[in-house]
Amino acid sequence: MKRTILFLTAILLLFAACDKDCKIKYPKDLKPIDWENYNDVRTVFWKYYTHEAKNQTDEGKEIMVSGWLSHPKYYRGNTKTMLLFEDFSKTDVNDPIPKESIYIRCYSNRIDTLINICSDLTNKLDTCNFMKKCYVKGILKIDCITMMGRCPERCMPYILIENVDNIYFK
Repeated sequence: MKRTILFLTAILLLFAACDKDCKIKYPKDLKPIDWENYNDVRTVFWKYYTHEAKNQTDEGKEIMVSGWLSHPKYYRGNTKTMLLFEDFSKTDVNDPIPKESIYIRCYSNRIDTLINICSDLTNKLDTCNFMKKCYVKGILKIDCITMMGRCPERCMPYILIENVDNIYFK
């Protein structure tokens, strides 16, 4: 009997600890995703940042997001992946990456096309003004990872771009 009580207590404590460490606190003032216009980074991030697969039904849809692109000097020579932020003041990625950011990645099914897209993007980023807001149109993807076995999967959104003309600054 003591073993059963100890076992049940241990299970309850395990679940209580996981809930405390793993529970996501969502903002209450989020707008719905606008599939016709540009969405802000905060809305897209929190709509798809989850432990659940419930919002993954939107994966593969074309989405438009606007925000502030981190400067390419932080990409470590790789412009295949960039970060889009809600606020210009958070674009210094030497600081720990804030939660409210979205990865932007070059994409193509063909490696030669992917190389061309990334090369074109590098050229575009060399001449753009990072003080201006960035507008991105691409395919919504959701990437899920397990958090060291204690928490359920965490799913985060990212945007795939297949055409460099789908990124502009204004």
